[in-house]
Amino acid sequence: MSYTVKSSGKASLKSVDLMCPECKYEEERTIDLRECDTEELVAQAMIVKCPNCDHDSMEQVWRRAPSSPATHSLSDMHPGNISRMQQSFKERFIKKEVDDVRHKFGKLYDDGVRSAAAARIKKSVKKNGK
Repeated sequence: MSYTVKSSGKASLKSVDLMCPECKYEEERTIDLRECDTEELVAQAMIVKCPNCDHDSMEQVWRRAPSSPATHSLSDMHPGNISRMQQSFKERFIKKEVDDVRHKFGKLYDDGVRSAAAARIKKSVKKNGK
């Protein structure tokens, strides 16, 4: 049996993924928003100092989609946040694709790509050279 829990109002705890822009240290943190009544207090609560390199503030990154589209509409977000979210998704997607291919095929894939490129170069030189 499963239960559906519905709540209304503002969330009291917020889970965020943070990354340091200098040392690339990543951390998932739950921020307590119970006493944050205004947007300024929420913004101050989101400022987290990097425990690795003591940088002033860590940036929020997006490892997964927001939990509910109704609470996180893109029209409400700042344009800088949207561009950072898109860049984060793009970097993670490319890194995951490369890691998956290397994990599946290993060094043989890299050797195959190099030998195919060398064969194309030789073929074009031979074709254009004569």
